[in-house]
Amino acid sequence: MRTPVDDTLRRETALFDFRFSCEDCQHYDEVGLRCAEGYPTEEHRRRDLDRPDLLFCKLFEGGR
Repeated sequence: MRTPVDDTLRRETALFDFRFSCEDCQHYDEVGLRCAEGYPTEEHRRRDLDRPDLLFCKLFEGGR
């Protein structure tokens, strides 16, 4: 799902420590630098709130 990045999202991400990147997901293989389930990671990696929108992964499971 694509979500526009605006000031509200930036503020709430900081306030609630919102995590959404591959590096925060339990399915991310840190050694192989890839998704253990085989999904593409390029648009999901690194928490970058300077881009115009974010693509959220439907498989994301936090907890790292």
